[in-house]
Amino acid sequence: IKTLTPDKAKDARDSFAKGIYGRFFIDIVDVVSAILYKDSDPNAKIQSIGVLDIFGFEQFDWNSFEQLCINYCNETLQQFFVHHIFKMEQELYDQEKISWANIKFTDNAPTLALLSEKPMNVLAIIDEESKFPNGTDDSCLGKLHTNHGKAKGIYIQPKGGHIKKFGITHYAGDVMYDIPGFLDKNRNTFSADLLNCIADGDGPYLKGLFKEQIEMGKETKKKAKTLGYQFKSSLDALMKTLRVCHPWFVRCVKPNHNKCPGEFDRLLCTRQLRYSGMMETIRIRKAGYPIRHTFMEAINRYRLLDVGTKAATGSAADKDQSIALFSKLLGEPSDGADGWQVGVTDRKSTRLNSSH
Repeated sequence: IKTLTPDKAKDARDSFAKGIYGRFFIDIVDVVSAILYKDSDPNAKIQSIGVLDIFGFEQFDWNSFEQLCINYCNETLQQFFVHHIFKMEQELYDQEKISWANIKFTDNAPTLALLSEKPMNVLAIIDEESKFPNGTDDSCLGKLHTNHGKAKGIYIQPKGGHIKKFGITHYAGDVMYDIPGFLDKNRNTFSADLLNCIADGDGPYLKGLFKEQIEMGKETKKKAKTLGYQFKSSLDALMKTLRVCHPWFVRCVKPNHNKCPGEFDRLLCTRQLRYSGMMETIRIRKAGYPIRHTFMEAINRYRLLDVGTKAATGSAADKDQSIALFSKLLGEPSDGADGWQVGVTDRKSTRLNSSH
């Protein structure tokens, strides 16, 4: 019997509850998948639709290890999202034979490299300190400052040594993370005594959930993977799946906290747009040719600006007339910042693109 402090006892209790919940959740998913999927033809091509409901970017008064993991996930998905939108824009411009060389976007690759890719990245340092018996939150913070303190513009090191925080410049803004409790949460220690209680208990279902750990016995603690490692591995597997799929993005914005119709909290909505990555998407569209009309639409919308322009007829003549109209109003087509260009696809989807 081990004597634990109240805080250690709470940690053991929480770890036990999380361990059961996590394994129970996976078991439910396995059961549902087994019921829904019937492998009638092993050679048949599997077609599926996946729905990913992700947690949003988080920034609170106290940001701990959970917020670092969540924001790292959002940072990774943001890069995938922006690259996908940029690729779609690029393919459209190539299809229309429109110059798009002036389009630029903010790449958050340096932030991701700092978090998980470069040698001695943030997650690697936290993992390393978690494996040392004498590793502490303070020693972890010191290593983070030593290795990344010079990464100006990405890593934020407080000026005072007494401040137990470090900061990361994310795509949605700067977040200061509070280091106390980082290592304990990352170690995700599951009490061997609790595991023995499960093994000696009468609950077959609970034993089944922890079967692998029970069979490993004393080796469980030695081979246990940190929470950060598990999270990163899960995220890597998710991104591998996403990259071979055709994604569609649905962005939900909560207009107010009062659940009232017709009420829009400006700051709340703006914050959600920024945290969901929509601001960067808007910048990409704005940097190109965000206003896109068919020749018929262009004539019907803007012919009032020139008395000599006739109504659209839906014929091939609409192309020449719309080009003449825009040339008269805006000058010749160009790929400049204030320019406009003409697409070359078939009549149904032919577009006259303008940045005005």
